[in-house]
Amino acid sequence: LDAAYSQAFDTPPRVEHQPPLDCPRSAQAIGATGQVTVKAFIAEDGRVTETILHTSSGVDALDGAALAAVREWRFQPAKRDGAPVATQVLIPLRFDCR
Repeated sequence: LDAAYSQAFDTPPRVEHQPPLDCPRSAQAIGATGQVTVKAFIAEDGRVTETILHTSSGVDALDGAALAAVREWRFQPAKRDGAPVATQVLIPLRFDCR
């Protein structure tokens, strides 16, 4: 995770729950590969509140699958002065649907 977009904090956010990343059928059918970077906004309770496509793979199906997958992730939130804080991170995801 790249926390470059986050405000200063004592403890960075950490992934607690990350469901498996699945290739969409349409991407499998064409043997798509690529990397997607998702900007995820993480609330004080560790939920992902919003995802934005930061860098596209060039394949709409992979981009959509990455955004949907990250929405299901859960984090230990970042902390500042011992208290949880909302933050945002960049998450690179690599697909190989061959």
